[in-house]
Amino acid sequence: MTDTPVAIRRQLEECVGRMDGIALVDQRATTSPGGADLVILDVDARDEQLSRLRALSRTTRVVALVDPHAPGVVVRAVHAGAVGCLARGRVDADELVRAVHEVVAGGSWVSPSVAPTLLELIRTGVPDTVEPARPDSMTDREAEILSLIARGMSNTAIAGLLVISEKTVKNHINRAYAKLGVESREQAIATWTGAVPDEVAVAA
Repeated sequence: MTDTPVAIRRQLEECVGRMDGIALVDQRATTSPGGADLVILDVDARDEQLSRLRALSRTTRVVALVDPHAPGVVVRAVHAGAVGCLARGRVDADELVRAVHEVVAGGSWVSPSVAPTLLELIRTGVPDTVEPARPDSMTDREAEILSLIARGMSNTAIAGLLVISEKTVKNHINRAYAKLGVESREQAIATWTGAVPDEVAVAA
């Protein structure tokens, strides 16, 4: 285990202690897995964590501890080389046993509480960039969020993908509405994409 918070580390240590044929290697300060068959790495949106995951995955199998409500982090972790994702703070002994055995045997693992948000991201897709003419005052983030809205993503899904709060998403949306001169989601999508307002489908 590496870079895991103390409380989660202790929980995992207790779980591993009950598992036959598995020994815990504590790797708090190194980037080398030290001969371990599997590394459990706490992963967030920081670039250094993803870089570390990428480096570790070259020599061993890595399972990422992630926030189950941040599908954007999950996707980045998988792209960086993680072969499994466990929900931070929600892992019990039974799940850890199954996950470790599955991953060490060459398989993969996604916690049940991570799967719904990941599937939502897969369902809506990683949006293509929609880049119509936009007001000079509009920021890149506001334009990005408008493009996601135009692809039918909800505020909750956008927050998860971009690893920001839903309140921050709403703030960006309100500023974008003002710059576009619109008052509703339907009007914003129509203005942004050139669609006919009556044909626009929206997600809350």
